[in-house]
Amino acid sequence: MTSDEANVFLEIFNKLNCIIETKIETAIKNQPKQMFTSPMTNLLAEAMSIAQGQYLEPQFSKLNAFTKTEYADMFEILRCTRKALSDNKIFFTQVQTQGENSALIITTRLEHQGQWIQSTSRVIPTQGNPKATDSAIQFAKRSAAMALLGIASKEDYADDDGVAAYSAVESRFEKGTAINEVYAPEKEYATISKDQVAELDYELQGYPDLLKAIYTDLRVDSLADIPASRYRTTKNRIMEIKLLREGK
Repeated sequence: MTSDEANVFLEIFNKLNCIIETKIETAIKNQPKQMFTSPMTNLLAEAMSIAQGQYLEPQFSKLNAFTKTEYADMFEILRCTRKALSDNKIFFTQVQTQGENSALIITTRLEHQGQWIQSTSRVIPTQGNPKATDSAIQFAKRSAAMALLGIASKEDYADDDGVAAYSAVESRFEKGTAINEVYAPEKEYATISKDQVAELDYELQGYPDLLKAIYTDLRVDSLADIPASRYRTTKNRIMEIKLLREGK
């Protein structure tokens, strides 16, 4: 192939590539956007406003063993809303479909006389643990149902006046933990004092590997999170390892 022939071939290739890229961009732009409501929702909104006034009082009787908060399970949510929805001809459904990268898509929909609103939730399956996956699916379904039906949780652990959202800028010494799943989720544990934090911090100067090991073994994020009951054994262990490394 001569130089001129190569240049002609390259020019044709570039033009073809531009055509392909243009077609891809056009196809992407013309993709239908995901809709979360029908064009009109006035009839549905009117029916829902009546139904919400007819809901039964939900009983938050299920206990989260870790957060110690009470919640209403899916059965209870449907129990207190099903009749009101039925009386006002509102259809409620949840559909589970397969998304990209093995994700599961939960679609929750309310429909009335051809008008509808819906939401979608994405759940990533836990490999090798179908029970954990089922738990995540049920949580996603319950949360979506409560949001779409307009039901508020009695004790929402996430509704903490923004405390968790700003925890990263708070003092590590003031943080501590109220519940530590390593020791017993049904009990509360006091954390070590500021003086004890300072003492451990002093002993660990120059020993970053020991600090990392403490975080891993006790499953805490800072020295201030260490339960008071583990302070003495933790300090003793630090001293033992330091003496061994120093050959004493």
